[in-house]
Amino acid sequence: MAEEEFDIAKWFKPDSGTQDRPLSGANAPRIATQELYDDIEKVVSRIESRCLDITSDYGSWRDVGFALADGLGEAGRDYYHRISRFYPKYDVKETDKQFNRCLKGKKGGITVKTFFQKAKDMGVDIKTRQIAKSPILPIPPTNKNGDIAKSSPSGNYGDLAISDWMPTFSNTIETDLPHFLQLVAARGNDSQEKDVLILGTIVTLSACMPNVSGLYNEVDVYPNLYFFLTARASSGKGRLNLCKLLVEGIHERLFELYRLQKEEYEMKRKDYESNKTPGIPKPTPPVKNMLFIPANSSATSVYQILGESNERGLIFETEGDTLAYSFASDFGNFSDGFRKAFHHESISYHRRKDDEHVDLKHPQLSTVLSGTPEQLKSLIKDAENGLFSRFIYYRLNTGLVWKNVFANPTGKSLNTVFEELGQRFAEFYETLMKAHAMKFCLNAAQIVKFNAYFNALQERLFKLYGDPIIASVRRMGLICFRIAMILTTLRIMETGDFGTDLVCSNDDFDTTMTMVKVLIEHTQSVYIELCCGGDIPPQMQNTQKTKFYDALPDAFERTVYMEVAAKLNIPDRSADRYIKQLCQSGSLEKQGHGAYAKTQRNE
Repeated sequence: MAEEEFDIAKWFKPDSGTQDRPLSGANAPRIATQELYDDIEKVVSRIESRCLDITSDYGSWRDVGFALADGLGEAGRDYYHRISRFYPKYDVKETDKQFNRCLKGKKGGITVKTFFQKAKDMGVDIKTRQIAKSPILPIPPTNKNGDIAKSSPSGNYGDLAISDWMPTFSNTIETDLPHFLQLVAARGNDSQEKDVLILGTIVTLSACMPNVSGLYNEVDVYPNLYFFLTARASSGKGRLNLCKLLVEGIHERLFELYRLQKEEYEMKRKDYESNKTPGIPKPTPPVKNMLFIPANSSATSVYQILGESNERGLIFETEGDTLAYSFASDFGNFSDGFRKAFHHESISYHRRKDDEHVDLKHPQLSTVLSGTPEQLKSLIKDAENGLFSRFIYYRLNTGLVWKNVFANPTGKSLNTVFEELGQRFAEFYETLMKAHAMKFCLNAAQIVKFNAYFNALQERLFKLYGDPIIASVRRMGLICFRIAMILTTLRIMETGDFGTDLVCSNDDFDTTMTMVKVLIEHTQSVYIELCCGGDIPPQMQNTQKTKFYDALPDAFERTVYMEVAAKLNIPDRSADRYIKQLCQSGSLEKQGHGAYAKTQRNE
């Protein structure tokens, strides 16, 4: 297909009475060829790889629906959902209703050509003859409520396993975020980058929110969070570094204050030693107040920095095994204190230099790490030691897509952009430092939803994984509370309201719950890789797709598998997707158009 013109005729064959695929109902004058299906699949995959919304207004959404209905009839429904999902307020039921109208309505001259034109207008490459199918995984299945269903542990798509595909959240929540986070997310090139920037910013800023706390499980908790971004080498983890720039200004101000205090101390010390005036006390050296704590420090150094910095600090390391090496050494093993700091439990240590016993009463430590799966394993060897359940995990998808490394829409480097954002946050931080104590809380309705969700989640994951996962579920509840606390605090940058009570808005609560539902999926994926050696636990083997496959006869057509799906309460489009995945994994063989057979395997 040439880039400048659409060869519509090549996609259809005359109706000879034997229809391979229905087009758009009884009045369809043409029959779509396999080439049209292949071309649409390729273009839709490119739209998905960029997480691009080509249906941002109703007219475009309607016209794309008419175009797919014209070209593929009922078979276009799945593509319509895959494209529509990138609209921030995508709704499964509304999308189904709209496609039903497109199938039945008058198309006003709209043909399948419109779909390709809309994609081209949005900058999507619509040439299909010389470009192989990109191994970008499709949008995952959803349940009846429109929530992302659990990733299937089996099946393949191109060179990637379905289990390697992880869901994202930014396309759903971006416009509802506090304005500061919207500015951060806008610098991401796709949904994954946006997710990483949002999470990295939330966790980084969690170390810089003084005078903010909330009551959780009857104890005071602060915003601090631990985050681990995991991905294969050269998969885009480097974007996380930008988040550090948001608070470097705060670290530099603290260090500059220490430098000035030290200069003053040296002057007083010299004056004291030279004069030795009776009655004048010996000057006290200043404490080294700083934000960043090097992960490769000794345990005593880490605790001392925390103690001298009002018990607040941030570990930010782009190589996760740096912390692992410290934990593995005799002098640097502060794993016990690291775990205690997550819950602000007291930490005691002894300073040999001054022969002093020190107690950190309420340490407030935040941590941002990134690394490969192997680096994660070097830090957290199993789920039993308590480290695993304390982290937020995000697992990057890896696709064979080369990015234009010279694209720069604004003409500014991202370093400059994030340094400027950091200056804005530093001003807010200074105001927070001077503010009175503020208590964060959820409202009554949110508490009911919160408890209902985590109660159901605990039951579901216990059935899948047993006891070891329970700690992760319960700490995810605390993580959820802290994320909501951070979003609510960032709203003060817009409102200027430093009231004593910080009540979570319904928008921020819904945003937090959307993020958590996705993060639970990432936690399970990392859990399986880390704690089960990549093997799916036996409890997970009986998935919905497995039940569907087992219920199918040895040979069948589409009408048969749709009947099986209906009996199992599986939506039609999910059944179509399962068939595609089962064919890709080799569990089914396509015998002809609309005809399938289970693969016969030699025992």
